[in-house]
Amino acid sequence: MVATATPKTLEAFALCESGKLAEAQEMCLSLTGPGRMLVEGAIKVRQEPEAAKDLLSQAAREFSGEISEKARALLARAYWQIGEINEARSLLDSITPSTDESRFAVHFAYAVVEGNNREKALASLNAISSLVEHINPYAKGKFFHQKGMLLQELGERDQALIEYEGARYWYEQSGNLDHVFAITNNIAGLYKDLNLFDDALAAVDQALEFLTRSGNSLYTGLTHDQRAGICLAKRDYPEAVKSSLLAVAALEALDTQEQIARALLTHALAVSESDAVHGLCQTERALEIATRLDNKELACDVLRVKKELCEKLAGSTHVELVKTALAITPTFKAAATRIGIAHPTLLKFIKRRGIARKPERRTSIISRKVK
Repeated sequence: MVATATPKTLEAFALCESGKLAEAQEMCLSLTGPGRMLVEGAIKVRQEPEAAKDLLSQAAREFSGEISEKARALLARAYWQIGEINEARSLLDSITPSTDESRFAVHFAYAVVEGNNREKALASLNAISSLVEHINPYAKGKFFHQKGMLLQELGERDQALIEYEGARYWYEQSGNLDHVFAITNNIAGLYKDLNLFDDALAAVDQALEFLTRSGNSLYTGLTHDQRAGICLAKRDYPEAVKSSLLAVAALEALDTQEQIARALLTHALAVSESDAVHGLCQTERALEIATRLDNKELACDVLRVKKELCEKLAGSTHVELVKTALAITPTFKAAATRIGIAHPTLLKFIKRRGIARKPERRTSIISRKVK
């Protein structure tokens, strides 16, 4: 038996499609059956795709027509989120949209799922460009946002900026400040890639203004990290240190481990211009997080930065610091700990700089002379 969507279900689902997830969540509490599954799945599709997959599968079976088609388009995105790309493609191929709204949803899902095949993804978006003026402001923002990202990846930066500005306008119209932040951050990153650093900083500072109003601490930390990266590219190291410290502090307050590690890497690069040893210490902290999370991609990024800083340290003026640490500690390992770098890194530094290696002092009780 096919379920019928109640007016309340349709209203809650429309809130999801408008990006108003908090309001949709509140309404969802009063829904039951397939209606609740549909709305819960739409809410969870980005952050909890595995849970969303089960909910949307059931909702797609229970409903028919446009609701079922939209549920399956969201289901395809949930499959994509968890890496089941072929399943996502197969599901989208099986949908024959019955309305312009579900046609938009299906083609937009294609553009997301085919993100690595940028030409194909752009073709999916171009196929629904005539429908954009008829959809809600949030969906318009998502359309221009997705198109801008694809164009940026294809190297068409000027056109990407135009699409991003369109996305920012429609996100503002929809009242989704977090998405205004996201697109403004993209604009800042694009300006940085074009070496337009003042424009990049203006954009990122504008994002911080939006975040002050929305109160999103996670995005605030990420934006400070973005700002630090721009200052690094501009070679404004004092500002880079300041922004990177703000990023680390904001993210540590939320205990978001991977983001903390990446902010530590930015801070390491910023501070290394004046203190490469302290920069290496920050990479060690980031590497600990990557190891604990078993995040190999993050670990590779950390090791790349660590290698860069080790090379910088080898040609730096930290000889006196190392000599002092060796003079006041009994072992090379203790000296490395005091300075805040790995033991092998210290030994390489000593070798490269030709620092005399005094015999290590014995610390074992057994080796002491008995009076």
